[in-house]
Amino acid sequence: DPAPRIASQAGEILICVSATQNIDQSERATSDFLDWVKGKASLEHYSLHPPQLFHPPDSSNIKKHQIKKSTMPRINPFKPTSPAPTGMFAGRVDEIIELEKALFQTKNNQPMNFMITGDRGIGKSSLLLFLKHVSCGEIQSIKHGSFDFITVNIAVSDRLDVTTLIKLAERNISRELNKIETVRSFMVETWAFVQRLKIMDSGISEAEKDSEVELQVDDFAYSLAETCKRLINPERGEKRKDGILFLFDECDNATTE
Repeated sequence: DPAPRIASQAGEILICVSATQNIDQSERATSDFLDWVKGKASLEHYSLHPPQLFHPPDSSNIKKHQIKKSTMPRINPFKPTSPAPTGMFAGRVDEIIELEKALFQTKNNQPMNFMITGDRGIGKSSLLLFLKHVSCGEIQSIKHGSFDFITVNIAVSDRLDVTTLIKLAERNISRELNKIETVRSFMVETWAFVQRLKIMDSGISEAEKDSEVELQVDDFAYSLAETCKRLINPERGEKRKDGILFLFDECDNATTE
């Protein structure tokens, strides 16, 4: 569990998790997961509810000659199993303002973590996708101008363990920072322990892997904190970043292991 150690070393890391809250199937599991996360780090919890729908006026009062039918066929862009495209996203203004506030606080060395829950298909992943584009400056925020975070997206599955999580985080961060020539050598040195993890995967027993978990978490917390410090305090003329945003989706798939 790297969250407390990371929070104690760097102030510009924000963690967001999303979990389905299905009353019929997984209410107890989701509740247990919420309690576990809240016990590990300071967490804001937002529960999504169905938005209010717009009800058009009674069509019986509209004259037939006022209705113009389109001659062009229209394609429904929404898929039940995929997030809504950012260009099609609408509503959730109150939730977006609250999430942008978390970005603003984190940018100013007062990090906030948050969790979004709600029924499956209600729009949690779509909201996270929209927030991702806000966090990296592709979309202007409603109240706080532009942000410039490095965003790490991770979809949680029952196969995600600590080692895989660390590798995914390092890969996402490296993809962004390796574009900056002056930071490449820093990344190689700071995240060198990840190469050891790759070697471990190919040649040690499960028992030995388990004994290494604490060391892995400690190395991860240190490397992440050092990377964050370098991002917000450029040393060789790089553009300053606001911090690192972690977006964990489908967290109801997480296992106790």
